[in-house]
Amino acid sequence: MSTSVHRPLVNIDLAAQLAKKFYNFETISEIKELSSYSDRNFYVRGQRNKLCATHEVAERGEYVLKILNSADSEHGNFVDAENEAMSFLRERNFPYPILFPVDRGSDVKRLIRVPLCNDSPKEERAIQEDKSRNLPKTDECCIIRLISFLPGVTAESFGNFSCENLFHIGQFVGRLSKSFQVRIIIF
Repeated sequence: MSTSVHRPLVNIDLAAQLAKKFYNFETISEIKELSSYSDRNFYVRGQRNKLCATHEVAERGEYVLKILNSADSEHGNFVDAENEAMSFLRERNFPYPILFPVDRGSDVKRLIRVPLCNDSPKEERAIQEDKSRNLPKTDECCIIRLISFLPGVTAESFGNFSCENLFHIGQFVGRLSKSFQVRIIIF
């Protein structure tokens, strides 16, 4: 039996609350939703508590708040693997975002409860953490993460790909694949 994947019901106001509560934003000067297939991603420009912001990104103050759908959030190990892959590639000078810890801790992801429908009263839309997954039928669990924003263009904005664009994508994927290859040296 398969479950349909739907995007979490998180609007801009709730995303701003999440950023402030879990990632210690003191001010948010801009927040907007980015395109995404099955998750919610929000561009956030703002100032974080000085104790939380790394110097490299603090100067720009641009981030992406990622809210995974509930189906993918059930597989926290896959999210951990994705986080490790981003760190691994970043260490090898690939343009990958920085992951930020939750609330001055060391965890880079947090499981939260969000409503399943928009007709919940506002007071019920309060942000809640959930470790038990014992949810009322009106909520779902979603993993949130905060990463640095990488400026650029999306593949979607290209429309039709030219041969040159496809060539550059192929080169990048080849370098990516080569970076992940494990070399075993026997002495």
